[in-house]
Amino acid sequence: MKLGFVGAGNMATALAVGIGEPVLVHDPDRARALALAERVGGATCSSNRELAERADLVVLCCKPAQLQTVAGEIRGHVAAVASVLALTPLAALAAEFGDEVPLYRLMPNLPVAVGRGVIGYVPGPNAADGPERELRALLGRAGEVVEVAERDLDALMALASCGPAFVARFLAELAAAGARLGLDPELAGRLAQLTAGGTLAYLDAERIEPAELERRVATPGGATERGLRQLDELGFGRAVARALAAAEGKVAPS
Repeated sequence: MKLGFVGAGNMATALAVGIGEPVLVHDPDRARALALAERVGGATCSSNRELAERADLVVLCCKPAQLQTVAGEIRGHVAAVASVLALTPLAALAAEFGDEVPLYRLMPNLPVAVGRGVIGYVPGPNAADGPERELRALLGRAGEVVEVAERDLDALMALASCGPAFVARFLAELAAAGARLGLDPELAGRLAQLTAGGTLAYLDAERIEPAELERRVATPGGATERGLRQLDELGFGRAVARALAAAEGKVAPS
């Protein structure tokens, strides 16, 4: 199955690399389109219409505000559409492409580039009439495909798609705090990443929940417990909850 990517930004690149197939690409930034096409052994197209005519499935990786413009260029020439556009429901896609075109909503995160991603997946009403089986198989190369009800996709986005940035921010702050304690900054950054990677590997190997790992590390009255108490007193849990709610659009950023 030939995929055509409308857009060649970070998420398009990550998804295409994770899938590992030659794809067609069109982006207003020709250099960016060429870079992605060359990276996966694919080809660029001169227009979105050409891409739609040559692809078995078009993957929309443009900005949500560009949906109407892109749809106007490929409507009537597209066989099936998968969209990674945030906060753009199937109904909005159907309004642009019609009820007969098989539609799929995807919500990947950046780790799809290394085959360790999460891809939220919502099939449209006519999904089975299109290349659904082939699409899911390709997505599975990039990570875990998690099918959810459309009403849950925004929450999945906040946790899984935005989550890598939240984790990265925590690691950066952990490293900065280590440097303030006197560690070499480069060493502190390396230690933070090693600690995070080891923690995830331990959780997986032991098949335990994070709360159990916390219990094992936090000896009563010890250093870890003192640190955790500070996180609680400073509202760490509330901050995380508000970050996800803001990402989902439930609260305005303060």
